[in-house]
Amino acid sequence: MMPRVEPAVLTATMMERYIETAFAQKVSELPTRYLPPGTVKMLFHEFSLTSPSISYVTFWRRFQSTWRNILRFTPESDHSTCDTCLDCKERFKTASDLQSKFDTAKLYKTHLAGVSADRELEEWFQVHGLWIHGVSLNLYVVHPGVAADSTLICECFARALQDTFETFESAQMRIPKECLIWADNTVRENKNNVAFKMMTTLLGKGLMSCAGIFFARTGHTHGCLDQLFGLLAACVRYVDLICDVPDLIAKIRMILDRIQIRKWIGEKARINVQYITSCRPWKTWLQQKLPVTFQGGMKRDSDGHHAFIFLRRADVPRNIIIKHDEKHGPLVPHEMDIICFVKRNASDHFLDQEAVLAMPYQFLQPILCEAPEGSRPLKRLDPTKRKRYLDLCQVIVKRFASESGGRAIGFLLDLCKNTDPGPTSPIPFYTRPGQQDQIVIGQSVLARVAPTIRFEARINRRR
Repeated sequence: MMPRVEPAVLTATMMERYIETAFAQKVSELPTRYLPPGTVKMLFHEFSLTSPSISYVTFWRRFQSTWRNILRFTPESDHSTCDTCLDCKERFKTASDLQSKFDTAKLYKTHLAGVSADRELEEWFQVHGLWIHGVSLNLYVVHPGVAADSTLICECFARALQDTFETFESAQMRIPKECLIWADNTVRENKNNVAFKMMTTLLGKGLMSCAGIFFARTGHTHGCLDQLFGLLAACVRYVDLICDVPDLIAKIRMILDRIQIRKWIGEKARINVQYITSCRPWKTWLQQKLPVTFQGGMKRDSDGHHAFIFLRRADVPRNIIIKHDEKHGPLVPHEMDIICFVKRNASDHFLDQEAVLAMPYQFLQPILCEAPEGSRPLKRLDPTKRKRYLDLCQVIVKRFASESGGRAIGFLLDLCKNTDPGPTSPIPFYTRPGQQDQIVIGQSVLARVAPTIRFEARINRRR
């Protein structure tokens, strides 16, 4: 399907700002995608529903110059044909007068508008995943009003950990004390102060003895979870009808339960699919409770750091030099202070710089039995998007008279209301301090080399 772009971004230079996938960052470098049988004219009809100011001539020229070798139509023999499309084409060919052709063209355009309306729902479903290998696959369908930022990532992470704790406790197994995360190298969601502070709280509360967050090298971030999402997207394309979130969750579970996919995920691994309608205010809470600012080498580029390992001071060998923000003045060392070790890449044998005091225990101690309370408000619903919801309701009323159509309309009307989110699911593990197990790190692992871009933790004074 042709990417939706606004009239102002039709030039190649402007378009490349909005093109970013796991494969490339420029239009010319994108891999070839195969579309269902059709023509450029059909793509234009679908595109014009959202950008009516663009003429067909402009659309055709841009397609020929930029997208022709990237978006290709599959032959009709390779793809099932639509009966309505075939009927309209045949009627147009056999029409004997101009009025019949106009009527057929109008019917065909209405049909394409309906197909486009069916696909509109894909834009309103965002799915986040957290794969705990050998334990569980956690997928979260997120309400469109929930902002996709670091707060949402922390909420998904907390829910996945809660599910993991319950799984191990029910099986009477020892809960692992090492938490190492591979995440997308994105500053807004993962590589930021909120995510790092969340990691330090796990150690401060005694829930983990070692925590680390790693990012793949720039340009090589397509991992196993991305492959799984690609597989889900390919399978969902052939689903006839998705009316609301329960429908989508049921289809996802059905796809993941297939034998071949189940073996890939793990035959004993739990598959957990939830609908997130609200998030705890993680960002606000962490900023208020932990007055520390991380900076240096955290940008999304090849010069940034891609591996951050958090340990407690008690687990760090005594001969390791630990730096802290000197502007704050002298700090009384505590065995539960959180120390951060930084590496350029996860596979490097040496550290990039000396160890950094990332979080003093005096900040963590007051929140040992606390968690964010309440829920963050939903994003303000854009009037244009509200109109799209209502327009889609009208299309569904005309096309579906069944119970499924009613469910879809009910879901869209709920989105239009944009009411305050309900309560979040409980995370009792986070407010229950764990046992402070000691770990031993070999000296060779903690070897140091000169840093490139210095990572720092600036400790702010409490007001």
